[in-house]
Amino acid sequence: MTAGAIYETAASAIRARFRDEVATPEDLAVVYDNQDSAAKTTRWARVSIDFGTAAQASTGGTSSMRFRVTGRVTVQLFEPIGTGKTKGDGQQLALIDAVDAAFRGARIATPQIVFGAPSPLGAPDIDSDVWWRRRVEIPFRCDFFGIEQ
Repeated sequence: MTAGAIYETAASAIRARFRDEVATPEDLAVVYDNQDSAAKTTRWARVSIDFGTAAQASTGGTSSMRFRVTGRVTVQLFEPIGTGKTKGDGQQLALIDAVDAAFRGARIATPQIVFGAPSPLGAPDIDSDVWWRRRVEIPFRCDFFGIEQ
């Protein structure tokens, strides 16, 4: 990984995990930030990756210094209003469980990413009288080593 690819590499790894562990098994359409969110007719998710503080986490030679970036993944789950006729919000709660199972304490080897406990935040709400929306936030830290030029 080059010095300029830290964030791109981390975001790609996080997106791949969401795709492989949640979206594909749950048959869930996913929209990422700055991507067209054309009208959807079935449940879908918006996934945002927010990077926070970056700091040097250890000392050593140029190639062995550890740097750490913290951040969070925000997953907004959208379900068409009225589709939970027999289970109410159960379908979205099952999706929240899938997100939790995919990320709670999970690790990605390259780059080194460790996820904390996913938290469903706030009350569900209605978005534009069409979608029932829930939000889940997943904290993470990403370590990378050295500076390759």
